[in-house]
Amino acid sequence: SILADFVRWYSPADWEKREGEEPCLSSRMREPGNMWTEMFKKARPVPSSEQNPLFDFDYHGEMTIESLVEIAPSDLFEQLFIVSICIRHALLEEESINLKETEPNSKVMAAVAESEEFSVTTISRGMSSSKVEKICNAYETVEDFIFNCMPEEHLDEELYESDYHETPWGIL
Repeated sequence: SILADFVRWYSPADWEKREGEEPCLSSRMREPGNMWTEMFKKARPVPSSEQNPLFDFDYHGEMTIESLVEIAPSDLFEQLFIVSICIRHALLEEESINLKETEPNSKVMAAVAESEEFSVTTISRGMSSSKVEKICNAYETVEDFIFNCMPEEHLDEELYESDYHETPWGIL
């Protein structure tokens, strides 16, 4: 592995793409004595099969089961209900993207706005609007980061067409 591969995946801001040129490391990463460059040179290559795992599946699986055993059914239902509201709103918003530009005052866009308001008020009981805004911004940042780090072949619209299918109960 080379430093450029590492930087491209873990620090997209340090991977520059210029028109008509090959992508390359940012000037900050190319500076002599850059900490990341020096550390990468000194790092001993170890196959992934010999590395300690970054995530302990057994521990987290047991913690999840413990949490599910201890949770009150009403609390579990509330959490699942909130998730279902968010999913339905996300699907509605996704379907209305084209209408946002062509028919911003349509009934569908009014339904999207009403759905968003309902979702926020249902989920944010007891939270200030600024806290809800901060949480939403954090999720958008993570979503943007994931989207920007995903290789372009995974961004093809056709790959996602089969993710949802129509049922008598709505889109799943």
